[in-house]
Amino acid sequence: MSFQFLLLGAQAAGIGLNMYQRRKEQRYQNVGADIEIQDLGLQMQKEQLASTEEAVANMERLRETLATQRAIYASRGQKVGQGSPVAIAQGQIRAQGYDERARQLSMGFRKYELESKQRLIGLNKQARRSERRTKDFMQGLNLLNFNSMFGGALNTPGESL
Repeated sequence: MSFQFLLLGAQAAGIGLNMYQRRKEQRYQNVGADIEIQDLGLQMQKEQLASTEEAVANMERLRETLATQRAIYASRGQKVGQGSPVAIAQGQIRAQGYDERARQLSMGFRKYELESKQRLIGLNKQARRSERRTKDFMQGLNLLNFNSMFGGALNTPGESL
């Protein structure tokens, strides 16, 4: 009888070590996932900065182009505020607006994609934690061999009273 308790204790110690190892592994996985989430956040900020820099550069080019066109029209003696110079300038301003809206839309999609990746990483962390808890619970149940604890007093399947 004491040998059975020794085996039961050894089995419990093994399960305890497994649980400890899984928890330690879970902590390392969580740290890795947190770093990955932070990396995605940094990537999102870098893309926003690049988009803003591109928008500023495009605005500067538009201003330079419009100023150059005004200078050319003025040197030709044309009135800058009338006729085709105004139509050309308005067309360029409209094109700049379309480009900016397209850039903002693209940035919105990219931001949504990165946020979705962050959420997916969080869900994977929760799934791993749930899986670990289920394994721990199942090992605990396997440790309890009810039939041997009660000295065979419980019926096994197929036995009759």
